[in-house]
This record gives sequence, structure tokens and C-alpha cells, in this order.
Amino acid sequence: MGSEYNFGINPFRDFLIKVMEYGADISKSRNKKEIDISFRYILENVLKNEKEAVHLDFEITNKDGFYKIIAKNPPTAFWLSGILVENVDDMMDKNVFIIAGRKYKYNKKTGDLTFTLKK
Repeated sequence: MGSEYNFGINPFRDFLIKVMEYGADISKSRNKKEIDISFRYILENVLKNEKEAVHLDFEITNKDGFYKIIAKNPPTAFWLSGILVENVDDMMDKNVFIIAGRKYKYNKKTGDLTFTLKK
């Protein structure tokens, strides 16, 4: 059995869930532009350097009713995971990051962000 989603932890996920509650297919290209604008607005209001929002780049797919949000670069992977990192420009060339005792790895091929606890 699943658990109830708690709002307020990840603004991007909160936004997407609300959009889907209203029946929108977030994978449709006509909705992608509105989602992108909304995500940029969120970033510009929370990042110390609002110009770093230019790195936002993602894709949303829908396969048999299951949505997948694919980040196309490391900063976007962190943002969509609800982690607002600093030094975004420095992240563009790296695949491994250590933040708050966790070692994150960004897979450029799949757009996945995984972590392990740093020993």
C-alpha cells in the first residue's frame, strides 16, 4: 500500500501533482511550455543567482499512464529532486557531487540522479 504525498517538500513535484489533479497530461508538448515557465518562475524566486535558471532542461514522457521526468543536466536533476544547490555553473561538467554527506552521481545517458551515503 502506498503512502499519502506530503506537499511542501518539493515545489516542482507539488506543482506537477496539482496539474495532474486537474486532468492535464503533463507529457503533452502544449503543456511542457507552461510547466517550463512555471519551473523557471520557482527557480528565479529561490536561487541566489536567478540567472542560473537558464540551465533548466528536462523532458517528460508518458508510457501507459506512468510519467517519467528526465533531467538533461546535473543542476536540473538536483532541482527536480527538490535540492537547490549553489555553484550551478560548476556542475555542468561534473557527474559526481558530494552534498550533505551523500555522494550523488548523475548519469548523462539516462538523466538519473542516484546517491550513496558517504563513509
